[in-house]
Amino acid sequence: MEPFKQFTLYKHNGWTTTSNTTTMTMPKKLVRPGVIKHLKEGEWETIENQEELNLLYALKVKEELAEIQASEHKDIYEFVDLIDVAFSFAEVNGFTLGQISEALHKKITEKGTFGRMALNNINPDNPSNAVYFEENNNAASRSLNMNNDDLGMARMFKGFKMFNSEEN
Repeated sequence: MEPFKQFTLYKHNGWTTTSNTTTMTMPKKLVRPGVIKHLKEGEWETIENQEELNLLYALKVKEELAEIQASEHKDIYEFVDLIDVAFSFAEVNGFTLGQISEALHKKITEKGTFGRMALNNINPDNPSNAVYFEENNNAASRSLNMNNDDLGMARMFKGFKMFNSEEN
């Protein structure tokens, strides 16, 4: 198993990569092409390094999630931004919309969609559960307002005609 990559942000130019750490030294932010047409030369760049691009997409996912939470889950366009980022993230890693649609359909068919069910006996030895044992997330989960009607992201896709790969 590869070591977990730790990412650190500093305010300097350039990237530094060691065996288990990648350091982005000047923060960058992914933007849509429509944004750069309003910028001056040198204020944006095309990211060629896949590791850097993946880090920027991971940060963009966090940004969009924070915006959903800041809107108190009431701004549909913030959800749309998160979906767009997820699709774009998959695309820059070699997946097509058709592949994503097929995989999503298969997963929903086999396992269902996320809704209101939550596991209450999480295995701390399972690496995919590590996020639930982080101190900040544990404290945050205790203070959540559980009256919100937060449906799973996959449920939003049910209205899209993208599940039949023969149509796409």
